[in-house]
Amino acid sequence: MILCSRRPVRRRVTLCTTADALTPYRGPVPWAAFARHTGIVERLAAACPVTRTSPNAKPIHDILHRFLLPALVDGRRFAHVERLREDSTITTLFDLSGVVGDYTIKRLFASIAELAGAA
Repeated sequence: MILCSRRPVRRRVTLCTTADALTPYRGPVPWAAFARHTGIVERLAAACPVTRTSPNAKPIHDILHRFLLPALVDGRRFAHVERLREDSTITTLFDLSGVVGDYTIKRLFASIAELAGAA
């Protein structure tokens, strides 16, 4: 599937099939279009109760995308985040500043207080 635009239409995402191999993992391309269209990851990042202050810290936006992507490609463990690091199109598709590993995701969620995460 690939995002197709036959005519400029606001607030509508049209998905079309293609025989082209866009990425080794098929789920990210339509998810990228959906996420960009709805702004769901940006809203989740804005609502995250964690403030990243280190100059080396990856943006919460990037970490959330890396957390959600393995679910699309049948990842069942945090270790499956690592196999997505091999696909260079992921960084471009999701406008990520860089690649984060599974420990970065674990540290983000560990830093969220239980009551703040329940809200």
